[in-house]
Amino acid sequence: MLPQAPGEQRLNQRRPPDLKTVGSALRHRRALLAVILLACVGVAATLALVRPKTYEATALLYVDERHNSSQGFDLALQAGELLSHHYIEMATSRAVLAAACGNPDVSATGAPCSADTLADQVHAGTVRGTSLIGVTADARTPEAAAAIANAVAKALVAQDAQQIDQLLKPTRDYLDSELKRLDAAITTAQQALDKAPPNSPQAAAQLAYLNQLQGEYSVDYGRRQDLAVEQFRLSGNLSVIQTADPPAKPSDPDPLRYLAAGVLAGLDWTAEHRPDCAHVVSVATDAPFLPRDLVSRLVRSMQKSGADLACAASGGQPHPVIGLWPVRLREDLRHAVVVETVRKVDVWTARHRLATVPFPSEPIDPFFNANRPEDLTTAAALVAAESGGGPASETPPQSG
Repeated sequence: MLPQAPGEQRLNQRRPPDLKTVGSALRHRRALLAVILLACVGVAATLALVRPKTYEATALLYVDERHNSSQGFDLALQAGELLSHHYIEMATSRAVLAAACGNPDVSATGAPCSADTLADQVHAGTVRGTSLIGVTADARTPEAAAAIANAVAKALVAQDAQQIDQLLKPTRDYLDSELKRLDAAITTAQQALDKAPPNSPQAAAQLAYLNQLQGEYSVDYGRRQDLAVEQFRLSGNLSVIQTADPPAKPSDPDPLRYLAAGVLAGLDWTAEHRPDCAHVVSVATDAPFLPRDLVSRLVRSMQKSGADLACAASGGQPHPVIGLWPVRLREDLRHAVVVETVRKVDVWTARHRLATVPFPSEPIDPFFNANRPEDLTTAAALVAAESGGGPASETPPQSG
C-alpha cells in the first residue's frame, strides 16, 4: 500500500464511516461500546419501570432586600446572600417541618408526616438570578406534594415572624414598661401640680418636672413606634408569592434524567477505553424495530447540518434516548448533571445544536416500545408479518 500524503490523511480522518445498518455499526469496532451504552440506557429504562412514582411541587418565596441597598452594592449583595442562606437553612429545620405537619391541608392528604420524614422530602434553594427561594417537596401523590410545599412555605414565613418577634421582644418589653412607668409618673405629677398654689415656686417645680416626664415619654414613645415599624419591615422580608400546584406528571421515575446519567457513563467509558471514538450511539432497549439505517442517518444529518448532537424522531415526537452523542461534550454534560442538577437531558441538549432526524411512523412507528405482554404479542405479529411478506425495507413495517 502506498503511503498517503498528510493532506489526504487528514481528509480521511474527517470522512465519516460508512454505516449502512445498525449491524454494520456494531461491526465497525463498536460492539463493546454499544453493549456498554445499551447497558447504561437499559438500567435507566428498568428504573423507570420499577421505581414507584414520586411527585414534586414547589412554592416560591420572595426575599425583600431593598432595605440593604443603602449599604452599597457589595455589602447589600453579601447581606442578601446571608439572608437567603438563613431562610434556606430554616426551611428544613425541625421547628418548621413540625409546624408544616400540623397544617390541616397536609393532614387531609392522609400521608404520614413528621419532622423526620419531611427532612427527606423537603429541600429549599435559591432560584438562580432572582431574589426567590423555592421550597420543593416530594410525595407519592400530586396533592400531598403541593400541600407539603405550601405548608412548609407558610410555616417558614411564620417561623421568621416569630424569630423577629423574639429578637425584638426585650427592647419592646423595656420600652413598654418605661412608657407605663412614665405614664403613671405623669399622672402623679399632674395631680401634684393641680394641688400646688398657682404661681408658687412649688407649682413651677412641679411644672418643670411634668415637662421633663412628658419629654421622656415622647422620646420613648417614638422609639416604640420605630420598633413597631422595624418589626413590620423585617417581617415583610419574606413572603410567599406563588403557591405550589399539584404536578401533572411525576418527577420520578424520570427516564430523561436517567438517560443523562446513562449517556454520561457511556461517554466516560468511551473516553477512557476507546479514545479513538468521537461519538457514541444510544438506543432504547425496548425498541425491537429500530431502522436499519438509523446510525448512518444520524451521522449524515449531524454532519450535513453542522450540529453537535443528533436524535431520532417519529410522528412529530423526538426520541432523546435514541441519539448520537459526541464524547467531547461529556464534561459539559457532567457539569449540567452534577453541578447544575439538570434533571432532564433535553434541557441540556437544547443548549447545543441538535439535529432532529425524522423517521416515517406509517404504517408503523419504528420506535415502537415493547414493555407489556400485549406489546410483545404485537411485536411477534409484526415479525411474522415481515417474515412472510416482501423484502425488508430500510424502516421495518409495523401493524397499526
